[in-house]
Amino acid sequence: MFATLLLTSLVITLTNGESRLTTSNYKAVNFAREIRGRRLNGSVIKEIEVDSESSCRLQCVEETSCLSYNFGPGEEKKMFKCQLSNSDRFTELNNFIEDPQVLYRGIKQFSFCR
Repeated sequence: MFATLLLTSLVITLTNGESRLTTSNYKAVNFAREIRGRRLNGSVIKEIEVDSESSCRLQCVEETSCLSYNFGPGEEKKMFKCQLSNSDRFTELNNFIEDPQVLYRGIKQFSFCR
């Protein structure tokens, strides 16, 4: 348990200045806060059904070209639709549209100017 906590802490510390970190055994991504009621229209590289937002987030981590995802209701009541995108709301600002049933989350972009 202690080793897992230490490793998690180390990964969070290492990824603090990076948006995506990949090693031979671990992948880590810093996501920005969710934006409810908005989605990125277009640039979908993969659409899958998942059981939770956490599952959608993990799918984005696994897909190296994923920069953001839309998460909303699926066809079945127990499942959700997860759309992985190789773009984000900053690149596709005109395609960042309202959708009250969906939430959007992108990979956190860091600015080194303070």
